[in-house]
Amino acid sequence: MKKLIYIFFFFIAVSCKKDKITPPTPVPCIGLQEVSADFLMEEMTHANENLAKYTNTDTIFSKKNVRFTAKEENAEYTWYIGTEVLHTRSFTRYFGATLEGQSLPITLVVKKAANTSCFPMDDGYDSIVKYLSVSNRKMAIDTSFLMEGVFRVKEKNKTDSVDITLNVKPNVQDVPLFDIYNYDGNGTNSISPITSLGYGYYGYNYRQYWFDLTYQRVDFHNAIDGKITINIVGKFISYQSYYYTGRKL
Repeated sequence: MKKLIYIFFFFIAVSCKKDKITPPTPVPCIGLQEVSADFLMEEMTHANENLAKYTNTDTIFSKKNVRFTAKEENAEYTWYIGTEVLHTRSFTRYFGATLEGQSLPITLVVKKAANTSCFPMDDGYDSIVKYLSVSNRKMAIDTSFLMEGVFRVKEKNKTDSVDITLNVKPNVQDVPLFDIYNYDGNGTNSISPITSLGYGYYGYNYRQYWFDLTYQRVDFHNAIDGKITINIVGKFISYQSYYYTGRKL
């Protein structure tokens, strides 16, 4: 009997000791990452940064400005773009028609004190090269294939998908016009009249267009990862809005 009691108390002691060794603890490194040289390349709709709309991209139309921004904050930055060397987190450059058809290397080197408590192997140094392509297509007369065709999308909070078709065409003033079919998912189309400005753009980048329908404005985005976003927003509260995500067929 004493032996059994001894064994019983032994297991209790071992169990208690084990609990003390491995108590639950919070993980302080969740959401943190090693020092990174990743950066954004954002095509601008307008030369004025206060008025511009921005699209993160790998390809642009020529004669456009691009804003480059390092994602890492509070670090030492060294950019190599052409013959330029810059030391700033963000800057903007213009890409003229002479660069059409070219793919340009953009290099960033980042140095920063590493968080060795979370990442003991991080040396606080990283570099990356991305390529920015300058398209020889013209928005108004030869639009990017990325932004025309049939797109299978699903509206927010709905389960069924719909197919929306976008066609881009120039009018007599060489301004792009937009035909969009089945934009409400119920067969409604919006056809731009070719003889006037009609429903023209009010901003465009290689991967993103902003344009008007009769009662709505459209933000149409084909992201680098291939995700399609189509936001069709009523100009006034009385007009219905649609928010789609999907892919190009």
